[in-house]
Amino acid sequence: MNKREAYLMGRSTGNGIAEHNFHDFINETDEVIDFISTNLYQDDEPVYQFQCLVSQIESEHYRQFSPFEFTAQAFNESKYPDEVWTEYERGVWNGSKQTYYKLNRRQK
Repeated sequence: MNKREAYLMGRSTGNGIAEHNFHDFINETDEVIDFISTNLYQDDEPVYQFQCLVSQIESEHYRQFSPFEFTAQAFNESKYPDEVWTEYERGVWNGSKQTYYKLNRRQK
């Protein structure tokens, strides 16, 4: 697994999670619904709040299921595992942002 492949996989994952959960995360007034009881992101831009929620879903839930264990193994066995993981996470972040703008534009 190389860094480019990891990034593209992450972007696809971020897009998928964001598309699947968009209407659960965004209310009728285009505000991000705060599922995190600490209100850590309440003063940040809605897109940033949305990205944080998608990243949280990805890291806490998506990675817990097979077949992700095979992906993680490929990342860890790559020549530069830390960089591969970083690119994957950057892809998730960018994919969720891309989907936020795409779907938010459709609603208006």
